[in-house]
Amino acid sequence: MFHCSSGAPTALWAKLLTGYGPVVQYLSDEWFSAATEAIATAGALPGPCDLTVHQRVDDLTWSVRFFDQRAELLRTALSSDTAVPRDTALSRDTALPRDTASDGGADSQVSFSQTRDVANSIGSGQRDAHEAFLLGDVVFDGDVELLIKHRAVFDWLESALAPLMAITTFT
Repeated sequence: MFHCSSGAPTALWAKLLTGYGPVVQYLSDEWFSAATEAIATAGALPGPCDLTVHQRVDDLTWSVRFFDQRAELLRTALSSDTAVPRDTALSRDTALPRDTASDGGADSQVSFSQTRDVANSIGSGQRDAHEAFLLGDVVFDGDVELLIKHRAVFDWLESALAPLMAITTFT
């Protein structure tokens, strides 16, 4: 069982094990519901942050928005002009476009695009995310300095999702 720093089981673990079952399929509707709850209940961010991280895995898209010492996960739909067939190689031309109209403008947004196979191998720990990025299997758009500047926020997100990732299956 997952424990917080005080050693007590986390409320999220109890909810996950009773509300979502012993395993959750990665990127399923159930997984997104659990991730949304995990992020919403994880407490304050480690510092001020105004950043939106867009994610695309094949035809699935979502964003994690960090603002006002908190974060939220938002599922989004691809429009027909941004949809890319599953067998199309990802590149900067097929990457998820950043939304310049959302809070913070394009300067406070980054996006990652990848195939489901790549996402599964990274999420399961079989593959290193840095390696996938360097080999072009994860396409990044935005200012890499934002990733460096907000490293603590990404560590917070990893910690917030750790109980869920522990019961997630990848296929």
